[in-house]
Amino acid sequence: MSSNKPTVLPNGGTRTYLISGDFIKFHTVYKDGTEIVEEYSLYSEEIESRRVKKVTMTGKENWTTEIGEEIKRNNNEDFLIKENNDNNPIFIRKDTKENFEYRIRNLKGDADNFIIDIDKNKDEIVIRTKNKKYYKRFSIPDLKRLNLNLNENNLKVNFTNNVLVITYKKPNEVLNSEKEIINEIRKIREEIKKNPDKKYEPGCQNQ
Repeated sequence: MSSNKPTVLPNGGTRTYLISGDFIKFHTVYKDGTEIVEEYSLYSEEIESRRVKKVTMTGKENWTTEIGEEIKRNNNEDFLIKENNDNNPIFIRKDTKENFEYRIRNLKGDADNFIIDIDKNKDEIVIRTKNKKYYKRFSIPDLKRLNLNLNENNLKVNFTNNVLVITYKKPNEVLNSEKEIINEIRKIREEIKKNPDKKYEPGCQNQ
């Protein structure tokens, strides 16, 4: 099941969707060439993955993974593979409705070995270890898109079973921005429930 015509967004972008099983994939395209592909659970309404394409001034297309497992192109074969190494630390983002959540697997040591700070000058979360065996800094793109700065009061850290979990509570501005796509999921789900054999068309939303 998919949309016949795109939804026109208030910011000038256009969005289409495709339903596969219990998941719905949204494809949003903006006038500057930016594309966002997001996959949500149709029933839990939680996002499973997000990939963003930006076009450089030279016309080169760069895809980045914001949520879900990193996907890279195999140099020897013309297909995409998931980044996975059982020995090295694996950095992955998996959000909930209320929080941004980052997980780093395969980290050795005790909980007190990790130091997590916010670099206010660069507006980034910084992870380092006392034994200097791991270092990582990252920003939260969702906050930057809304011109919001990191707030240490929203940050929580947990370390168990060699997995470091960094949780950042979503501010109200982010929750409000996500309402649009959540409401769209609910409309589609309700339409499927009422008309399971009918193709749902979201139509245009001009604001």
